[in-house]
Amino acid sequence: MRMLTERGLALNAKIRAMGYRAVECYPGAAQDLWGIPRQHQDRKDLLAGLRKLGVRGLTKAATSDELDAATAALVGQWVLSGCGEMLGGEDGICIPSGRFPRKAVS
Repeated sequence: MRMLTERGLALNAKIRAMGYRAVECYPGAAQDLWGIPRQHQDRKDLLAGLRKLGVRGLTKAATSDELDAATAALVGQWVLSGCGEMLGGEDGICIPSGRFPRKAVS
């Protein structure tokens, strides 16, 4: 786990150096808020839930980690669309709010 943390910090520094903002996301919390299963509970229904939320391009062969990555990307899109919030301030963790985006997700 320590290696993953160090890797994440290094990626965060690179992203910020390129002029972008990096935010942290906990996919399991978003999955709970959306009422879809977490990756280790039911991968098939997680995939179906993400598709129902408008995520396209995922195949049946998508790994659990890929589904979590898609969840995090969707949370980011929701936050940028004004349908999410940051817990703990600007350097906290982003989560979706209870509101659905006004337009379809691509």
